[in-house]
Amino acid sequence: MSNPVISFVIRGIFVVAVAILIFATWQVRIQRSAAMSEIAGILENNGVTQAFPRTARRLMRELDPQWARLGTARILATESRETSVADLPNAEEITLAEMVKRLQKRLDISGNLAAQVGRERPAVWQASMWRGATTYLSWSIDRDPRLLSRRSEWELPLLRASDLAPGREQPRRFLAAAYLEIWPALTDDEIPAAKKVLSTAMGDPTYLRAFIGPWLAQASDIDEAFNIIPDDPVSWSSVRSHFGRVGDYRGFTKAHRVWELSVDRKLRDLLSEMERSLAGGDPSTARRIVASVVSLAPPDARYIDQVAEAMLNRPPGPGSPSEERGSKAWLKWSLEAATRGEVLMPPVVFERLAASVNDLSEAERATALVASENLNGAENIERRREDLNTEAWAPYCLNKARLLAARGDRQGARVMLNRMHRSMRSSPAAVKVAVDLSGTDSGAQPWWQSVPGLASTAWSGLQWKWRDRQAWLDFVSEEPSNGLVLVLDVVPSTGAVIEIQVDFRGVWTGAVEPDQEIELDMPMAPGAHTLRVRNLAGGRVVPGAVSLRENANS
Repeated sequence: MSNPVISFVIRGIFVVAVAILIFATWQVRIQRSAAMSEIAGILENNGVTQAFPRTARRLMRELDPQWARLGTARILATESRETSVADLPNAEEITLAEMVKRLQKRLDISGNLAAQVGRERPAVWQASMWRGATTYLSWSIDRDPRLLSRRSEWELPLLRASDLAPGREQPRRFLAAAYLEIWPALTDDEIPAAKKVLSTAMGDPTYLRAFIGPWLAQASDIDEAFNIIPDDPVSWSSVRSHFGRVGDYRGFTKAHRVWELSVDRKLRDLLSEMERSLAGGDPSTARRIVASVVSLAPPDARYIDQVAEAMLNRPPGPGSPSEERGSKAWLKWSLEAATRGEVLMPPVVFERLAASVNDLSEAERATALVASENLNGAENIERRREDLNTEAWAPYCLNKARLLAARGDRQGARVMLNRMHRSMRSSPAAVKVAVDLSGTDSGAQPWWQSVPGLASTAWSGLQWKWRDRQAWLDFVSEEPSNGLVLVLDVVPSTGAVIEIQVDFRGVWTGAVEPDQEIELDMPMAPGAHTLRVRNLAGGRVVPGAVSLRENANS
């Protein structure tokens, strides 16, 4: 039989516990209600409710007032960073001083909210970050001396946020931006740590584009500036683009050379990774790597082996938009070489490049099929066309004539040459096929000697042809030389950057100025050659006369 006294005590304890729980719940609700009322007032008074109603409603539905405070601090701080005078009420009546005062008031409120959260939840890294960020922004707006004299008040919270969340980049990115602004005030002992923070932040391409201009302005020279740039092609491409935008073409050239070295390293890494993926039975990753290779490597004979290796080992399956863009660039460039009789890639690579591109014209697709030695497929397209004698089909006719001649169908080859548009009939590649078909080339002398006047040692600027905003010159050298001399007829007064390929291999990239001559120091054998000039930065450059350099034997 139970003791009535004990039962009474137990019931009493239970009643007291329930009462305490009810009181605590009521107190929490009262505190939350008061906190949320405060937050609602802040949102209303600072225009957040009107400007961002969905954000305001989401914050008011937050169960935890501390997270609501933190969200309010964030929206006030970010809005203050992006606000201009025109965004404020009665903008036409606001002076710069009033605008600064309003923005600083918002930032102070944001910082106080973040500080409240930090006191209640010391481990919340966002509270430390916004506390430091708002202090910095408030003082930075009007260059308050406290930005330097009381630097620890914004720097230490940001460093603490970095320590609390080592996997988060936001605190370090904000620190990087702050260090860039106060860079002249940093001591020699502080600069290495600041450089490390800045380099880490630049690992994100978006922040690299934002920071590269201010960093170049602060660095003592371009070598110091380049030392902290992440060594990957995307980063160096952004640096190169920055120099192009500001018109620093010598800086562009230097960044371009570093970019080329980075591309070489990245391609080697990608092909090694692809080999591991194929060995591990991971075709989707291998296809992704192929897309990276063909989109990263610029069309150039220096990168043919890497692209060919990637395409030859590509697993079957759907491609990506980046693979299509890269494949199209490589295919068009390779077809230019094939049209001139330069076999730079195995036929199967032509076939796979063409299969990766959906928006080729019928003339381009048929030419690619001929280059891949798929004559039946090319002729299936040809039968549907009645315009083979147009300029668009001239490369197809020339490539098919060359293939038919190689297979012994000399009559068919002559027919294709006769159908070829006149724009290509005088090209060295077409003349060579015609000479081969005529039987006048006995092999005792070079083929070009069968055509008087075809070979020369100098060529006029009028012989250049433009395609896809690139200048092409096909010429036949009658003697060996140790290079070429290129005169530039038109160069913008502010300069530009051009790339030169000889026989589809990049041989020169650099900044050019008006009235400049470029000497290409390289061995040139007698025979047919192709010169391509392409603008990389700046206004349009028009190449002019070309001549052989001093004979190698003289």
